[in-house]
Amino acid sequence: MSGPEFRLRFRVQAQFSEVGRLRERLGTFLDRSGPHFDDRSRLELTLALDEAANNIVEHAYSGNGGVIDVEYETHGDDLVIRLWDNGIQRAATDCIGLPEGTAGESGMGTNIMRATFSSLSYERDGERNLLILRRGLDDQSWTGSDA
Repeated sequence: MSGPEFRLRFRVQAQFSEVGRLRERLGTFLDRSGPHFDDRSRLELTLALDEAANNIVEHAYSGNGGVIDVEYETHGDDLVIRLWDNGIQRAATDCIGLPEGTAGESGMGTNIMRATFSSLSYERDGERNLLILRRGLDDQSWTGSDA
């Protein structure tokens, strides 16, 4: 497989007030790089990204601050988002590791992420947590196909 067509890497502070920067940069990235998601899909992606970032702030850092390293990249019609943090290592039995449809602490955020992205995975990357979110342009919208 060839490398990404477009890539953007940046870092934000792990604070709830900074999560909006991820949304803004995702919108700009999609405007400039494609794939050309419709407005509904872009809203879904934004909501799910908010959930992922808020979970890092709340659970990995317990609201005590830190950093989130972010990477957006495209491969053809696929969008890949990677989020790294230096927070608490996720337990193997937490909400990402549970079977689909199983609620974690509240379950809503993880269910939104799972419904939005075609692939959601977590791994430990050295001393860091890595969350990888993937979605293709042709992936079914969780809000349905009717406008």
